[in-house]
Amino acid sequence: MQTSDSIVIIPTYNERENIENIIRAVFGLPQVFHILVIEDGSPDGTATIVKTLQQEFPERLFMIERKGKLGLGTAYIAGFKWALEHSYEYIFEMDADFSHNPNDLPRLYQACSEPGGDVAIGSRYVSGVNVVNWPMGRVLMSYFASKYVQFITGIPIHDTTAGFVCYRRQVLETIDLEHIRFKGYAFQIEMKFTAYKCGFKIIEVPVIFINRELGTSKMNSSIFGEAIFGVIKLKVNSWFHKFPPKEMKRTLIQNAVVVNEGRKVLGSVVIEGEKIAEILTGEEKTTTPCDEIIDATGCYLLPGAIDEHVHFRDPGLTHKADITTESRAAAAGGVTSIMDMPNTNPQTTTLEALEEKLTSIGREVGSQLFLLLRGNEQ
Repeated sequence: MQTSDSIVIIPTYNERENIENIIRAVFGLPQVFHILVIEDGSPDGTATIVKTLQQEFPERLFMIERKGKLGLGTAYIAGFKWALEHSYEYIFEMDADFSHNPNDLPRLYQACSEPGGDVAIGSRYVSGVNVVNWPMGRVLMSYFASKYVQFITGIPIHDTTAGFVCYRRQVLETIDLEHIRFKGYAFQIEMKFTAYKCGFKIIEVPVIFINRELGTSKMNSSIFGEAIFGVIKLKVNSWFHKFPPKEMKRTLIQNAVVVNEGRKVLGSVVIEGEKIAEILTGEEKTTTPCDEIIDATGCYLLPGAIDEHVHFRDPGLTHKADITTESRAAAAGGVTSIMDMPNTNPQTTTLEALEEKLTSIGREVGSQLFLLLRGNEQ
């Protein structure tokens, strides 16, 4: 059995020309993904093709059959609920017509699993206009619709109408799916807006969108109108609605030798979400309950290895280093702080000089370091 923490939801209506090819393309990736097809009673036999493929992929391919064309939004809501019930961690939206390249699925997965994103969007507009084989009128309509939504709602997303998305499980558990109002493409806007208002981190991954070659597009003027006029209602309603906040997991790493601000002291660090909430020394105790407690007895704990917002600088250097150099600097007794350090002007050193210094430090102390990061000793 090929298990996976990820499932790709593909809504279908009259996609017999595409469905087998898209399924085989996803299953041909090195990374294992499962697929859930939401089939809305296609008269062209799409469901029959999926059922045949289920015999070949019984543990990876699933289908929900619905009676009639009930809308894109309700299809994804049904898929989200099914995915949550079956304990998937990463839930994807993807079209059946190859306008979303299956080869980009691992990139969206990585954006949520590694840098700490909660929602990853396959974005057509984050790095220019990456659309192929669309009529110019539709390109302009889509591009300015996204800019319009961005202006009205205030969400910092370039491609607000994108339908190629990865959600972490926590996002869909937090959003009240029963109260998502829109059924057409405005559904995509509402989901992103709601995730943003709940405090989730949204990352845009640049992709190239290629217009379908087979089958018929489901886009029409009524769907576009819902997106344009519905967004005003969405914004107004948000003024009177309390969005459920993202729950931050709190982890206590205790009994470590904490290297911070040029000192080495026995203490503990509390991590909330992805950032350091508290640095405790000696017998200090956190006053807020933690979800996880890790015993780091015998380990050095370097704040710079955990939180990219912990900054190191050589005196006079206007620069914020990366996590690796932060950690090496901390181990060598450098200046670290959970507050931003003030910059100086003019600089009294250079990046090259600092890198040379840190490289030397790394050679001297690297073999002696034990980094405790998210509970894993490295």
